[in-house]
Amino acid sequence: MGFDNTILLKIKRKFSTDEAVKVMLKKLAELEQEIGVLKSEISEKEDIIAKKNVEIHDLRYKEVDSKRGWLRDELIADLDKEVKFYKGIHEERERKYKELEILYSRALVQLKERS
Repeated sequence: MGFDNTILLKIKRKFSTDEAVKVMLKKLAELEQEIGVLKSEISEKEDIIAKKNVEIHDLRYKEVDSKRGWLRDELIADLDKEVKFYKGIHEERERKYKELEILYSRALVQLKERS
């Protein structure tokens, strides 16, 4: 029995059909809100990654005298680390978003079956 099925079983035991539908609608609204927040965070991380990649590109192809070449290399390495960090966060948010989308769609189907 999955996570959402145990929730529905508990709801069925505690509430009448109308109350169960209200609880499920509330849960769906909470999931929609969390999905919206995740979409926003994903978009924000994609924007940060794009900006960092532009900075890296600009640094790589910028004319620099030999005395400051090491500094440029360090900046590029630091920016690469930041990009990897943000990509990790981005992937985590994407994974959580997909999980919530699945949970939301299952809950929506079950709600339609109940009503």
